[in-house]
Amino acid sequence: MIFKDNIIGRVSLLTLAVMVIPLLFFPRMFGTELARTSFVNLLYELVFYGFLMFLFNRRITLLQLLLSAGLCLVYRLFLGATFGLIIAGLYSMNLLVSLQLGLFSYLPVLLFNILVTPFILKPLTDKISRRKDRGVRKSNRPGIMMTAEAPTPAMEISKEPEKPLAWESPVIPVTAPIPAVTAKAEPLYGTSSAMPQYSYSPGENTRSFLQPDINGFERAVRYIGEHASVHLTTVVDHEGLLLANFKRGDLDPEVWAPMALIFLESNRQVLNRTVKSTPVKVDIVLEAYRIVIARINKVNLMVVAEHHSDDVLKIRISQGIDIIKKYIEERYAKILEDKVENINVPSIK
Repeated sequence: MIFKDNIIGRVSLLTLAVMVIPLLFFPRMFGTELARTSFVNLLYELVFYGFLMFLFNRRITLLQLLLSAGLCLVYRLFLGATFGLIIAGLYSMNLLVSLQLGLFSYLPVLLFNILVTPFILKPLTDKISRRKDRGVRKSNRPGIMMTAEAPTPAMEISKEPEKPLAWESPVIPVTAPIPAVTAKAEPLYGTSSAMPQYSYSPGENTRSFLQPDINGFERAVRYIGEHASVHLTTVVDHEGLLLANFKRGDLDPEVWAPMALIFLESNRQVLNRTVKSTPVKVDIVLEAYRIVIARINKVNLMVVAEHHSDDVLKIRISQGIDIIKKYIEERYAKILEDKVENINVPSIK
């Protein structure tokens, strides 16, 4: 068939059939009377088309709904006018009278045309809806560009301390501005030596988390925070004290930091009823936020992001955890060894 894969061709063939079928029973009334011409009837007809368009596609927007319903109304008026012209020629009727019959008055043809119009035009209205949906989805996308390559385990990792790792290089350029970030270091594992404090302002290079003069905690929170959906990223120790944080918005890191331990402890108590195990990662999805807490040795990473976050954030969180693990292994391995020796070797009096 010549119009097999052509939407316009299929609609044209159905239109021809709809024009011929009413001529088979005209002028029988089937117990109905002639309807009066009324603008209100056109509004009812428009509402009927809009209701069917909504049933066909629940994701249709208001603008798409109005365009589809208007297209159906224009098409139905075209069918009625064509029917009026045909009966005017076949039955030698007055042209104005025949047009009025076809458009508004002759109920058998009017109701038949109203019922079949949405189904005949469904391929066209679906095509309009899909085109509009694609435009809306593209406009609603966050300013993030993903590269085709993803980090793989085969990538080489440098063993030199503080040298940028291959997989730490940002694979996702972010166009959103990076707000001010402050990080304060606290003693880890009960050591008395405190680490220096670091600060970060939006004027700095967004890739400054690779600089060798910042610690691994700060590098991790900056890397995760570059995702546009992140509101807060914190690293806290086993006592709930802040080691590093990144915030975007009004969330207070000092208020949220202790909640990381509360979330983990609450889940541990629940799990102890059935499974004697301590959770190492908790993912909580709320109506407005998504909270991810991960335990890494003696520190805890907490990320507060938007509810509708993508898989890119999961990748960044996993890489941030790896950054923290490597930093702890490099910086605090000696401290851990000393503590183990002090415990195992008895004191000599």
